[in-house]
Amino acid sequence: MPSSDLHPAARGWLGRVAALSAVILLMLLGLTLHYSHPRLRVERYVEDHLETLTADAQAALAGESLRYDAAILTANVWPGRDGYGPMAEYLLTTDWGRYYGFYYAPDGPHPFQNVPQPLTRSGEGWRWQAEGNEGYTTPITGDWYYFEARL
Repeated sequence: MPSSDLHPAARGWLGRVAALSAVILLMLLGLTLHYSHPRLRVERYVEDHLETLTADAQAALAGESLRYDAAILTANVWPGRDGYGPMAEYLLTTDWGRYYGFYYAPDGPHPFQNVPQPLTRSGEGWRWQAEGNEGYTTPITGDWYYFEARL
């Protein structure tokens, strides 16, 4: 039955349902895009696994093997150098030459892979640059930091 054959009240109701459905779909799409941002993924992962990650990172900095689960692409312990102490670094995701992850550093923020580059305060975090590479780091909680790097 064509919509013109519907009672006017039914046509108005169908229009409102269609508009409401469109709004709900747009909201869900926005939430999906927002919560899939690498920084939010990293922060959620650290917060959800904080106790285990902290115990594992502390043990790794004390010389034990670094343990991590299948959600982590790779993890490394980087030795201290040039004024930075050792750090346990975890890579969670990559995207078009960008690397996103987190690290444990009891002595404060570090550049990606503990490269010997100075950090410059930027917003709520710090930036570094070296030979066309750049990165950003910001606190998550306690001795845990988010990082992103472009190499």
